[in-house]
Amino acid sequence: MKNWELAYEDYQAGMKYKEIAEKYEVSINTVKSWKSRKWGAPPGEKVAHKKKKVATKKEVKPVIENKNLTEQQKMFCLFYLQHFNATKAYLEAYGCDYNSARANSIRLLAKDSVKEELHRLKAELQQGVFVSVQDLIGEYVKQSFVDIKDFVEFGKREVPVMGMFGPVKDDSGNDLYKEVNYVDFKESEVVDGSLIKEVKMGKDGPVITLYDKQKAMSELMKYLSNEGTSGNENITIVDSWGGGVSE
Repeated sequence: MKNWELAYEDYQAGMKYKEIAEKYEVSINTVKSWKSRKWGAPPGEKVAHKKKKVATKKEVKPVIENKNLTEQQKMFCLFYLQHFNATKAYLEAYGCDYNSARANSIRLLAKDSVKEELHRLKAELQQGVFVSVQDLIGEYVKQSFVDIKDFVEFGKREVPVMGMFGPVKDDSGNDLYKEVNYVDFKESEVVDGSLIKEVKMGKDGPVITLYDKQKAMSELMKYLSNEGTSGNENITIVDSWGGGVSE
């Protein structure tokens, strides 16, 4: 038998720690260690056992809890709401080639279960932000139907003909005039600055750039359409111009 086993019998027989230590030529701390680690609980005495900490995995809940959709279909819904582009969403969710994504995304977007999930997620997104969908639609409406005449006045006007030494006069001494095109910016106090993307001084004069009307219309159609798709209307709009005067 090992020393700690023999010492246990002595301990049960009534020997003290000091006596056991002297008998087996060990320290008192060693005897105490035998008692706590090897002897177990002596009669009538409980031994406190440390509870082992067991690392348990936390249950990871899916972002979308919908048993009617596969994991890839769930990812498609999330990517679609991020880009509003079915082909791009399908590419990111399925990792396929472009042609397959373009063809399959249309069919997937038409599935009732996918459409229902998209409607549900859109509703959750609306509740989670301070700005409502109506607010966004209002901004897109303003950008889509902005009128250039809200910011500038343009047309033709007569101006004096200028020479090297001042206004040019006719034989009767009257000033000569010519017709020129003009563009005048309205004062900042009377325009809606939220519709202006940029104002800068170009080499030919000041330039105002509005937000892209076609893009605004496209975004507007995503909110107004049930399936998030837009129509096929082609609209061409010039949204920036120079402020120079040409003759």
